[in-house]
Amino acid sequence: MKRIVLLLSLVLIFGCDTTQSFDEVVNHFKNYDKSHDVRQLLVIEQKLRFTNNDSVKCHFYFKLANRYWNSYNLSQYKRVCDSLNHFLENKQTSQQGKLQLYYAEYFDAFGGQKSFRNINRAIKIFSKNDDYRNLVKALNVKANFLYSKGDYLGAEITGLNALKVVEDNKEYDFGDQQTIIYNLLGMVSREMKNYKESKLYHLKAYTRYLKESKVSKLIVPKEIIRYNIALIEFDKQNFKRATRDLFAILNNQNISKEHEVFYANVLDAAGYSKFKATGLLDDKLMLEALKINEKHNIRDRVILNKIHLSEIYYKENKVDKALKFAKEASQMAQTNNLMEELVMANKRIVMMEMSRENFIRYTDATEKIHTQLLKNREKYYRMDYELDNVLLDLKSTKKEKVRWILLLLLGISILFLLLIIINQKFQNSKIKTKQRELSANQNFYKLFLKQKQSYELSIQSSRMKIARELHDGIMNKLSSIRLNIHGILNSTYSKEDFESYLSDLKQLEFSIRNISHNISHEIEIENFVPMIRNLIKDFKNHNKGRTVTFHLDSEIDWIKIDLDIKKNLYRIFQESLNNIQKHSNADKIFIGIEKKKIIIIDILDNGSSFKKNFNLGNGIKNIKSRVSEMNGRLTISKKEGFKIHIEI
Repeated sequence: MKRIVLLLSLVLIFGCDTTQSFDEVVNHFKNYDKSHDVRQLLVIEQKLRFTNNDSVKCHFYFKLANRYWNSYNLSQYKRVCDSLNHFLENKQTSQQGKLQLYYAEYFDAFGGQKSFRNINRAIKIFSKNDDYRNLVKALNVKANFLYSKGDYLGAEITGLNALKVVEDNKEYDFGDQQTIIYNLLGMVSREMKNYKESKLYHLKAYTRYLKESKVSKLIVPKEIIRYNIALIEFDKQNFKRATRDLFAILNNQNISKEHEVFYANVLDAAGYSKFKATGLLDDKLMLEALKINEKHNIRDRVILNKIHLSEIYYKENKVDKALKFAKEASQMAQTNNLMEELVMANKRIVMMEMSRENFIRYTDATEKIHTQLLKNREKYYRMDYELDNVLLDLKSTKKEKVRWILLLLLGISILFLLLIIINQKFQNSKIKTKQRELSANQNFYKLFLKQKQSYELSIQSSRMKIARELHDGIMNKLSSIRLNIHGILNSTYSKEDFESYLSDLKQLEFSIRNISHNISHEIEIENFVPMIRNLIKDFKNHNKGRTVTFHLDSEIDWIKIDLDIKKNLYRIFQESLNNIQKHSNADKIFIGIEKKKIIIIDILDNGSSFKKNFNLGNGIKNIKSRVSEMNGRLTISKKEGFKIHIEI
């Protein structure tokens, strides 16, 4: 079982290569993919022998090896790998590393220990070349190998190392390698009885798979993950749920076509799980799985199929049949040196034929597998130790190279700098004169631009001031007079009222004269507080029935306040009162000036509605502009009346 999981993972890792334009060979590959006729591969192999382009030949040899592997023609697979080795011998390139992984596949298929050494060689080559994508693939292969040999701790450590390489190099596209890592860690955790952690890893693998757009053409990774999750339920003895999940996988008809060996795994597991769940004998699925595995000569799977069949036949009291399958499994495991399977088979025999000979055979096999496991672990750890030393040497060599390169670059930089300094001194006498002339021209041009800009700004500023003075001074007065004249048409006014309006016209004449004077001089506001009081008094005279409350902080020394600030404040009060008169139905107005750390001005009324044509236009814009000139902060609120809050 473990071996086939390794093979499936390797197929998933190296199942697809990029194609290049080599029309005739490509067409033969296409024909093979349609017909699966091995003769097409032999034709390709023959044509590649007469190809002079080594890089193209190497590329297609890898594709050819993949096809032989997928068709289980291991002798031809080995022959192609040897041809590749002829081209890549003594070359420490990524292609040589890839070839070492191909050799590892071959030797592992025969249970050889050479496989582990080839994997470590590949890891060494990929690390040396900083080929992180293939390094992750190699670490995955190594983890699968250790898993197949029962070294679950080593497999877990290697898988986590692969995951760390992925996390440390997020700028690279690792394709579906993260899915493979999570799936492997899930299998390892299941063997270590950490079922919760195992399921979590498999769910991560499934989630990762859904995010990936690349899907292997040889096998559906999603079904492998579902298969592994079903095995977790089986190990937890949730046989009904495991059976349901396994039969759901069998409903996918593409599995039997795309990967027959994986299909056989699911058949055997489904039949065995169904027997465990119901206790009913239904050996059709398991016999079909045995037939497929015998066809492809998957020896460890054939042994496991026979052990399962022996168990279910024994439960049904078909002892002869059960004993036959158990002995066949034991003999086959003994021949192929598969000690774990041998122990399982002998255990079945001892249960059916309790004899001293069978018991000794069972205990001997158990002792051998324990000894072999310890030897393998010691051997693998020793190889890992050697690999770690090699990788450390590589890192130190890289650091040494980087140090020498930096020193060389530093020396070249110093030499280059000295040459520049010498040349600069030689050229200074010629350049200085030109620089002085250029500097004089630039200064003249800058001065011209500055004066022009200053002139334009002064014109713009004058225009803005005139516009504000017209709006805040004259327009507000004219608006007030217009409203009062409108009142004359609708009511009877006294002589005092007419005299007040004449006074307003005189004030308007004075304001126009001030604006005219302001084109070349600033308006002077000497008596600020009396002017504000007069402004409020004037508002009261023209707005009968409206109450104005004026609060002034006596601590403020207006003599020390900047003239521009006083002028801006006056205009703000003037604009605000004018807006209230024109647009608000308020009958109570409050104006407050208070000093804390800053000067705070509040203008608020209790108005609940505005005239239909009310629009916060130039008046509010001018208020904002004046507050900005004073570097103040303006807040306008329309809740419970209209409020202007200024902080300067």
